[in-house]
Amino acid sequence: MTEPPEAAVRTVDLKKTYPASGQRPAVPAVQGVDLDVPRGEFFGLLGPNGAGKTATGL
Repeated sequence: MTEPPEAAVRTVDLKKTYPASGQRPAVPAVQGVDLDVPRGEFFGLLGPNGAGKTATGL
């Protein structure tokens, strides 16, 4: 088995939860994102409004 190329960006089990506030419960925004972007690759994160692109923080 060969070793994968070194990643410029790597996330493993990325999670983001907005904390509870007042009577509003905690809200999970992103759950379990795994991603490798190899060096030299172009990467774009696309999706509809509310899909978690900003919460992902990439």
